[in-house]
Amino acid sequence: MPPRTLLFTLAEDEASSTDTHFAVRHRVDEHDCLWFATALRDRGHDVWFVNWRALDLDRRTLRRAFRSGGGRFEQDVPLGRFDLAFVYKMEGFLRDQERFFAMVDAFEQCCATVVNAPATIRSNIDKSYLFELAAAGLPVIPSWRAEDGLAVAALRAQGASAVVKPLRGERGAGITRLDAGEDDARWTEALRALPPGANLVQRFEPGIRDGERSLAFLGHAFQHAVIKRPNPADPTEFRCNESLGGSVHPYSPTEEERDFSARVLRTAESLGWPVRFSRIDLVPGDGGPLLMEAELLNPSVYANYVGRGEAFGRALAAYFETLMA
Repeated sequence: MPPRTLLFTLAEDEASSTDTHFAVRHRVDEHDCLWFATALRDRGHDVWFVNWRALDLDRRTLRRAFRSGGGRFEQDVPLGRFDLAFVYKMEGFLRDQERFFAMVDAFEQCCATVVNAPATIRSNIDKSYLFELAAAGLPVIPSWRAEDGLAVAALRAQGASAVVKPLRGERGAGITRLDAGEDDARWTEALRALPPGANLVQRFEPGIRDGERSLAFLGHAFQHAVIKRPNPADPTEFRCNESLGGSVHPYSPTEEERDFSARVLRTAESLGWPVRFSRIDLVPGDGGPLLMEAELLNPSVYANYVGRGEAFGRALAAYFETLMA
């Protein structure tokens, strides 16, 4: 393939960046993105990093971007220069969604290929997509909108606890649990206190303490998996985020889990959401795997954590070439 020019959005640690170094904020993403860039450069491509805040959306330029092969920042780089834009990592995009969507629009207009596809990004920013996947027949953890009074009735009838989470949230922020042992008044009060239309309620799945399975894919091709476990020192903690004491380990998914994840991706595509770079999160249920989330927007895939940073970087480079072709 002739050389192409690619742009990655990254969460920059601005205080640590220098004239010759683009510092990445979160360790889970740093080594993976460097392997991606190395593999693409080895194939002759030109790879750039940008802090999404550095886009001049009116002029369709990058006010400041880092050319990874040249090891330097450059100014006023036109978006039309890039063949592919990879919406990989951003900091604070959920708090500035108008700008975020304007960025996606600009990439769609200026770049031949966007990863993930803009339609997929727009649908996946809000966990309401879980209701659409469930309506399409996928086994999703039973979920309701927080203002739906049926949530309390259904979960109380099952004697189940509940997890309340923002429809638009990340890294475990704003997630709480309502225990089955608490009275109805406590549940009703807690749900009424939430901002209208901003949260969903899910049945608490005890299997989460055994670990959340996360399977990474390029297109429909399985790549690797990890298992994320909650803080073992806190038996009440159910969130698996590392910032909350969780841990990440290599994992070999069962054939059932791989088939289930592949089905999730096929269903997403049937709804008009092309899948390119994704992570499927599931937990074991009584009748088999249950979908927790389909991460089709800026997922961390933990390749370096499982010793597959270099190999996954090569796989990503080859896959991106198929998209650009």
